[in-house]
Amino acid sequence: MKRAALAWLAGTVVVLYTAWSFGYMPFHGSNWVRNDSNHYLTIAQGGYVAIPCGEGDDPPHCGNTGWFPGYPLLIRAAHLTGLSWPWAGLVVAWAAGLGALMLICRFTRSWPVLLYASLAPGVVFTRSVFPLSLALVATLGFLWHMRRERWLLAGLCGAAAVCAYPTAAALALTGLWGIRRSRGLPSLLTLAGLVPAFALERIETGHWDAYFLCQQKPLQYGPHHDLREPFARLIGSFKLDHGVMQAWQTIAVTLLFAIAVWVWSRDRDWLLLAWAVPAWLAAYSESWVAVYRTEAALMPLALVLPRLPKPVAWAFATSAVALAIPMTGFFVRSTLM
Repeated sequence: MKRAALAWLAGTVVVLYTAWSFGYMPFHGSNWVRNDSNHYLTIAQGGYVAIPCGEGDDPPHCGNTGWFPGYPLLIRAAHLTGLSWPWAGLVVAWAAGLGALMLICRFTRSWPVLLYASLAPGVVFTRSVFPLSLALVATLGFLWHMRRERWLLAGLCGAAAVCAYPTAAALALTGLWGIRRSRGLPSLLTLAGLVPAFALERIETGHWDAYFLCQQKPLQYGPHHDLREPFARLIGSFKLDHGVMQAWQTIAVTLLFAIAVWVWSRDRDWLLLAWAVPAWLAAYSESWVAVYRTEAALMPLALVLPRLPKPVAWAFATSAVALAIPMTGFFVRSTLM
């Protein structure tokens, strides 16, 4: 576990130092609150609210119901210790991120894997007030227990992942691996993670479908699931701007995904393959969420690196560092949404 702690610390230092080098004090909690972070904090502080987007908007489509409650509930608990709201969110995110690396160590102690996992594309969203690290630790717990055929524990981890981040519902498909022995229990429990989210929104807003109503409002970012967009950005410009770096990040993730599918298919590792394909599709399917954020949920692709030649594994680890620095800078400057 010492390796996991060192890798997490190294990744955190890179992120914090980058923020400092861009002129932002890394230990000011507000510097890690951006855009959707505010929704998670308002849920933690006062629960769900559904409000009209304008005159005649009935039922209401605006508010904070488009964000799931797992992370805000933990923020609320951490705040009870006396932490400020931003720092409560950071402590939860950082603790979950450390836990995710400890689970990676249960699969492998390879340094390239740990370095890549600590600074995987989208890393800044695992070190700020966002639920990605919480979803990751639950996802890795799900995969670990599935590997050992602990179906109940796997399902509970899947439910926790879904309650933190909705795209984790793709784990229900992964849970079909070994269905003859599991009787589908992991998949059923994973989907059950949706119940507390919808129930809480129903109690606090009066609408079972408050999440979907919120998602129907006009898109803030435009569609992000067209994979042609990142490549088109590279053709016209090679300047170090956020559009080009986003494109390189998507290309790096897609390349690792393609390699992982090939390797896990060759090695008949059907469990990891059953996770990778639905997770990759889910990451690029949400048209209302920027992919440079959802790509953080694909960090477990790092588990393919020990099966690659060492120079290739280290190349991916190094590329993660090279992407993390500018993307963190764009985040603290509020260039990323």
